[in-house]
Amino acid sequence: MDWYVQLQHAVSITAGQQYSICFSAKAEAARTIVVNIDQGGSPGYDSVISQGAFTPNLTTNYQDFKYTFTGKLTDTSARLTFNLGL
Repeated sequence: MDWYVQLQHAVSITAGQQYSICFSAKAEAARTIVVNIDQGGSPGYDSVISQGAFTPNLTTNYQDFKYTFTGKLTDTSARLTFNLGL
């Protein structure tokens, strides 16, 4: 297991469409998190992001992050995940 807390939200992704994920984050100590959109268990948990998961490095100060990506396949039951506590 590469995480201790996973936040998730249902999303719909279309192959070839461009998307952006924007958020602000900080941590009590420097650490990396993993932000991804996956298939939500059906048929598996493979990433639907052409460029792969986003792994920002958090610091003790708030930072703004923006990750722009292209959908690798169409999935109406995908999920946006934030994997924390790595």
